Amino acid sequence: MDPVTISGWQRISPEVTTSGRLKERDTQRLAMIGVRSVIDLSPPDHPDSLGNEADHCAQAGIAYINIPVTFDDLREEDYKEFCDALEHARRPVHLHCIANWRVSAFLYRYHLEHGMPEREARKLMREQWLPDATDHPDARPWGEFVTPAKQVNTGQTAPPMLSPGGTQST
Repeated sequence: MDPVTISGWQRISPEVTTSGRLKERDTQRLAMIGVRSVIDLSPPDHPDSLGNEADHCAQAGIAYINIPVTFDDLREEDYKEFCDALEHARRPVHLHCIANWRVSAFLYRYHLEHGMPEREARKLMREQWLPDATDHPDARPWGEFVTPAKQVNTGQTAPPMLSPGGTQST
């Protein structure tokens, strides 16, 4: 059973879940549902980050990757590192940050670049936030990041593990 009480919990597919910040007990809960990798976009010095998250994951038998994305300093290199980590992570994989905003925006763009229809990708992101429709003072770069007109559509099909409900995109 999904640990839906984790802040910002969202199941993207049978192979991919996302959330906001993790608490100490959450790594064991993720292990119980079969998660084999965690990709954390939280800066380790953020006051809401789980201290020693790598150790907590290791104790639960979960591989851990940290890509510290500073919310007010969005960098293309962070997104590229995220894509690489996601494509090479052992499955099932759990993606998280502090509020599931960074992750949902990165996944939105990833989905678009892999051929998912914009409406479908936006629906997944909307469950967490819409960075191009918020008045949050630091959201402007995120709004620009997710603007569909700026996306590169490679014409590739989204990998099955990233399609909602586990169905393959066509």
